[in-house]
Amino acid sequence: MRRADQTLTVDQVHRMRTRGQLHAHELSATSEPLPAAKNLCLGQWVMIGALALILGVSGCSTPPSAWPAGKSPRILASFPPLYCFAKNLVDDDAAVLSLLTATGPHDYHVTPKDALVVQGADLFLINGLGLDDAFTSRLKNSSGNIKLRFIPLGEAIPTKQLRKLTEEDKHDHHGHSHAHGTHDPHVWLGIPEAVVMVERLRDELKKADPARSADYDSRARAYVARLKQLQAEGQELLSKIDPEKRQLITMHDSLYYLARSFGRQHSTEGGRRAGRQPDGQADQAVRGPQCPGHNRGAAIPRKRRPNSQPGGRAQSRPGAQDRPCGYTGNRRRERPERRLV
Repeated sequence: MRRADQTLTVDQVHRMRTRGQLHAHELSATSEPLPAAKNLCLGQWVMIGALALILGVSGCSTPPSAWPAGKSPRILASFPPLYCFAKNLVDDDAAVLSLLTATGPHDYHVTPKDALVVQGADLFLINGLGLDDAFTSRLKNSSGNIKLRFIPLGEAIPTKQLRKLTEEDKHDHHGHSHAHGTHDPHVWLGIPEAVVMVERLRDELKKADPARSADYDSRARAYVARLKQLQAEGQELLSKIDPEKRQLITMHDSLYYLARSFGRQHSTEGGRRAGRQPDGQADQAVRGPQCPGHNRGAAIPRKRRPNSQPGGRAQSRPGAQDRPCGYTGNRRRERPERRLV
């Protein structure tokens, strides 16, 4: 029997238990006092260190920051178009991130990870006008970032320049049952509207980073010039199209500002709800005006011509004067065209 006051090392306890030399009451006595640190072997220290590392990484570590070190101000855009505006103005002088990358404002759901990104931002660029206000406000409030500057760029556009939404637009937008504000929020798609947003962003950057005011001014001038040049080139190309055919037909009215930028008439005859089948008006808008005297759905008059082979059956083909609008060649029957617009 060993003395009760004798302390055994971990290795000694293991060897004695293996040989059957340590009784149960002796094991309980030896397990009371913890073995001294000096009695731990190298392997045991490695195991303890590995356990501490695992616990630290899994339960107590801080996630790495999404923001690059050494760049200021930190600019967060709610979705990619605003990221493009900011990146063209700051170049590599500041850090720019886009909150949304793989989803749109209509399908986004707030996550704790995104709240951490907002926590490290200095400027938060949003579109406003009811498009991204709700989820960006939630992120701002949950981040605890009291120094964050919230900048709705779309609201810098004069009201007279905005398209007012109808009741159908407000309650049946993109197939979702949520409401926007009182005006069409897709303003970044219009060239004049984008210019206003860029100039508002320039002013906000100068406030946040006065030392680079001259750089922001020069980059904003260059970017606005590029936007206006794009508009002029597009208008010149589209001016060559027959005026009666200068119509942009879409399955949703989000491209109103884009169409207006290039002097096009915008039609949503295809329906305002995404996924809804086009109606007769949409079909007529795509096909254009019908030939005089041609009724939709009427049988196509066919002329018979003899087969070149003796005794062969007579064949028939529609004559040129009998072909309907949009007739494209050797088809046995006219089928409705499938077009992506």
